[in-house]
Formats: sequence, C-alpha cells, structure tokens
Amino acid sequence: MKQTSIVHLSYAYVPDMSERRAPFRAAHIGRLQAFESKGLLLAGAHIEPLDSAEFLFASEPEALEFLQEDPYRVHGLVTNYTLRTLVAVAGTFLPPSKD
Repeated sequence: MKQTSIVHLSYAYVPDMSERRAPFRAAHIGRLQAFESKGLLLAGAHIEPLDSAEFLFASEPEALEFLQEDPYRVHGLVTNYTLRTLVAVAGTFLPPSKD
C-alpha cells in the first residue's frame, strides 16, 4: 500500500481575530504563497467562525520554519498550535504510482 507523511499544523486564534488580523494579513498570505510556490505548503484554510486555521506541509522542518516567522504568531494572534504527522494512505497527496 502506498502512503506518505504530511505534517498538519493547527492554529487557535484570539477571539477577535477578524478585527486584529488586518495589519498582518497581507504578510501572512504572502508567506503562505511563498511556501506554496516552492511545493512546501500543500493546503491552508481558516475555520468559520474565524477561530482557528489548518495547514498541511510537505515536512516538519518546513512547518516549523513557517510557524517561527508567521506574522500572526509573531504578533500574538495565535493562542495555541499543534503540529502532528498525518500518514496519508489515499487521496491526491500521494505520489504517483511507479508501476
């Protein structure tokens, strides 16, 4: 069976995230786009109501690099985060079969 590891980064946001994110949003999105363009970020989304966000990275070092300098975390908008490894056994995240 094919499988691949994906790193899941989960954020919990401050209660008034909708108002407080404005000064940092462009930098946060720009950082996401930079990681995506290098193939390091597989997906990212916030949860409605805006109280959390979920990100999928290709590996743990990239997830940690993103986390360390993400403007939302640096400026105190992230109240908690978790980093976990997902082992994907089905879906489009798996590399193509070599047979």
